[in-house]
Amino acid sequence: MELRNYAETILFGTTIDDKLAGPSAASSFTDDQPGEALAGPPEVPGRPPQLGFDRRQEHAAQFESARRPAKLNEPLGRGLVLHYFANHELLALEVMALALLRFPDAPKSFRAGIARTMLEEQEHLRLYIARMKQLGVAFGDLPVNSFFWRTMKDISSPAEYSAAMSLTFEQANLDFALHYERIFRELGDPETADLMRRIHDDEVRHVEHGVKWLGRFEAGKDLWTSYLDHLQFPLTPSRAKGPVFDEEGRKRAGLNEDFISELKVFSSSKGRPADLWLFNPGCEREIATRSKSPFLSGPASHVESDLAGLLVFLATPDDIVLTSVRPGRHFLASLKSAGIALPEIMSIDPAKPATQLKNALGQRKLGSFKPWGQTPAALAWAHTVEDQFTRMP
Repeated sequence: MELRNYAETILFGTTIDDKLAGPSAASSFTDDQPGEALAGPPEVPGRPPQLGFDRRQEHAAQFESARRPAKLNEPLGRGLVLHYFANHELLALEVMALALLRFPDAPKSFRAGIARTMLEEQEHLRLYIARMKQLGVAFGDLPVNSFFWRTMKDISSPAEYSAAMSLTFEQANLDFALHYERIFRELGDPETADLMRRIHDDEVRHVEHGVKWLGRFEAGKDLWTSYLDHLQFPLTPSRAKGPVFDEEGRKRAGLNEDFISELKVFSSSKGRPADLWLFNPGCEREIATRSKSPFLSGPASHVESDLAGLLVFLATPDDIVLTSVRPGRHFLASLKSAGIALPEIMSIDPAKPATQLKNALGQRKLGSFKPWGQTPAALAWAHTVEDQFTRMP
């Protein structure tokens, strides 16, 4: 079966049978006629009516209620949780099909790896639907979330796909699958627990595909840096983690110690506009000397280095702390292990113009500006992104 035909059926098909269509083995695929790149993504993928995105708000409260641990004691509650995962599998299939159609010139082995992953995702979807039915839930009984699609339909390169799909959504699924496996096993439901374990182990290989290919696309670069460079907001590394942190699964997928350590301490807002904190301990000197810089320089600059982590204790996990010297990873890890919720920490270069903030923040919406000292030079930095604040500095 030609990959293009396979991808078109999954992306544009309007029945569950379409979404599950394909060969039984990856060896049956051919990629001799990849065709022209799809000019642009459809606004939404083909879907049966009961799985359309426009139903999302109808029963959102019902689903949130079903996710509470107390409800998981009941078969229906467990089925409703599986409904959430089944939609993620369907979304992943549709995004992977889109990638095959958007990037026909990508390396053949990269495309073949996506196709192999898709066959496994189809099997996951079949298993979820079957287990949901046993628990009294049909696929489509609840409205479905479109976040995966909205954040990934405009991916611009295979490297961006690898960062967003393999190293964000599929990496997070390592944690979610492990978390729910443990819950289901504790509740005396080994069948559903075994299903989550199987999916977890398959996801290890899916993450590994992204690790391998992002490393090849960005040869010579640090994997963490490459990952950050290819994530487009609202995707951040925070989306690559779940309620537990499966370090062993990440190692099996080929993620190195530095990447895992950076991800452990990374934090960012997943929705609320972040308050922007600026560490400028030179504020008194600025006022006294009319300096145009909010930062210390010369021998006094060690103060910023020594106290760079101070605002971490004042900011919330949804906030962003700007500092000219990023606190060390081991220091941040020790804070996290002590139970301190870390904010997102963003390094800035005092030697460069304040306009660097625009590039660093993109179009992210911000809450308020909270400098260590509210001085003219500090406010000049905030004014470079003043249109992004919901509360003007």
